[in-house]
Amino acid sequence: MLHSANHHRLVRTGFRVRTVDTAHGRMALYDARGVHRGPTLVLVHGVSGRASQYAPVATALLPWCGRVVIPDLIGHGDSDIPSHGLRVSTIRTTLTTALDDIVPEPMVLVGNSLGGMMAGMYAADRTWRVQGLLLSNPGGAPIEEVVFQRVVDLLTPGSHVEALQLARAGSSFQSRVLLHLGARKVLRKLRQPHIREFLLTATPEDSLTAEEVSRLEMPVWLLTGRDDGVIPDETIDWYRAHLPPHAVVKEMECYGHTPMAERPASLTQEVRSFLSVLRGYGAAAEIAAAR
Repeated sequence: MLHSANHHRLVRTGFRVRTVDTAHGRMALYDARGVHRGPTLVLVHGVSGRASQYAPVATALLPWCGRVVIPDLIGHGDSDIPSHGLRVSTIRTTLTTALDDIVPEPMVLVGNSLGGMMAGMYAADRTWRVQGLLLSNPGGAPIEEVVFQRVVDLLTPGSHVEALQLARAGSSFQSRVLLHLGARKVLRKLRQPHIREFLLTATPEDSLTAEEVSRLEMPVWLLTGRDDGVIPDETIDWYRAHLPPHAVVKEMECYGHTPMAERPASLTQEVRSFLSVLRGYGAAAEIAAAR
């Protein structure tokens, strides 16, 4: 029901659904042109999520952008499920194929959770194509095995009680009704066989490396929610230690794991602020080049 409402909201605002063929199946995405001569913005969701989750944020940001693109990662939403199984490398290569194909212009990447990891990997591989990178509660740090396994255990609930634990960990809302509804939703999503297999076969070796992160020459913001109990402190500590010195890490009040769903107005404001910083950065670069 929520996906249907978000989908219709996107379509009413001018987004159209497109598909891209990749080596591992067809990827679906939303694509819209804005009225502003701003950057192209790409929004990337997390594990078991889908593009339409960004509807409140994307529709609010469209007037500030030249274009907004929201992909369904392979194995998610309306994109195909790879026949050989879902892996980090599969998501990485298919996202690269899709963005290289459908977004020829420079872009600003925003990614949440797994989407932050994927956005970081794409930016490291295509530094010349990415104008700015905003990571929201990103995964993808090569943390110790015991910590990694704790996260996997949290994300693979086998019962409503375990799903409720995950809902409490990831939400900035603590209403009993909302938490129980959220637990039912995440249990249904995370019990999908290909998603569960993806989580159970992932390893810390699939993560970003310090060398990859060191390539991020573009402006970088990292938003970490104080109410997010899904991403461990060790992950954020790793990013603080390895992001380039120009990166900005912001601790966000009342931010759970998925702010685009729980706090869309707040996330929208942060992205707008980041876009304003990028405009100033671009103007300064033009002045320096002219001297």
